[in-house]
Amino acid sequence: MTAADKKPRRRYEGRGIRELRGPRSKVALPMQDEATFLTEPRAAYDAILARFRAANGPADAPSEFPNLSARDVRALANVITFALRNDLPTLSPYDAAVLWDKWREAVTSVRQLLADVRDKDATNTSSHGVRFASVLLDHRGWDLRESLVTALASPGAVFERYCPWRSAWATFERLHPEAV
Repeated sequence: MTAADKKPRRRYEGRGIRELRGPRSKVALPMQDEATFLTEPRAAYDAILARFRAANGPADAPSEFPNLSARDVRALANVITFALRNDLPTLSPYDAAVLWDKWREAVTSVRQLLADVRDKDATNTSSHGVRFASVLLDHRGWDLRESLVTALASPGAVFERYCPWRSAWATFERLHPEAV
């Protein structure tokens, strides 16, 4: 192993997403430095969901979104954040900024939905907040995964589709968070 192989991975320095605090999930997930969706975002994302499905069900519907507890919702959101921090430096800065912005909004919504959930073991069947946070993660996770696939296949395409005012939105801070 060379010195270059030992060099730590450069993380994306985007702001606005803190780790969701709370009790840890019982599901074994990748650690902060290990989390990634590259090189196959769909397969990597599906593998993470499969871990939750194996632990929580539904066992009879392998394509369904897994049953999640409040702690699982937080853990899933955190592992996605870790993966993005590790993966986004490999993308076009324009696409990376869009993906980070989309995920920042999703985490903000999850945080708000779980703010009133006091029972650490509340599940998507016993708590409206956990249920809505799970649905949000399902939809936003799908969008994020598909946007990542698009960004890898066609650099700049995610940015081009993001918003009509994208030129004004693409500030130096958003495109180069590591320099700010």
